[in-house]
Amino acid sequence: MRQALDVGEQATRKAEQVQNQINQLDDERTDMVREYRTLLQRRDAADLYAKQQELVVASQREEIASLTEQLARSTTSPLRLFRCFSHGRRSQGFRRRRSAVQES
Repeated sequence: MRQALDVGEQATRKAEQVQNQINQLDDERTDMVREYRTLLQRRDAADLYAKQQELVVASQREEIASLTEQLARSTTSPLRLFRCFSHGRRSQGFRRRRSAVQES
């Protein structure tokens, strides 16, 4: 009878160990799934950011082309344009004067 009880206790302890291993593996699986989902979200966010940056770059290229075209049509010397565009507020005044001249 004692031997049967010992065997039963050993089986219970073994079953407890196995269950602990199962629980540990399930926790690891849950963590891996969570990490995988997080990585998918980060990838999607990076893809979206890259697409947004492509739009920004395309817009900047269009602006450069427009400015280049405007410079090519300008009757003002390139040196004067450079001076006006490189001095912040001065360029705003120059643009206002220029547009006033063009309106007349």
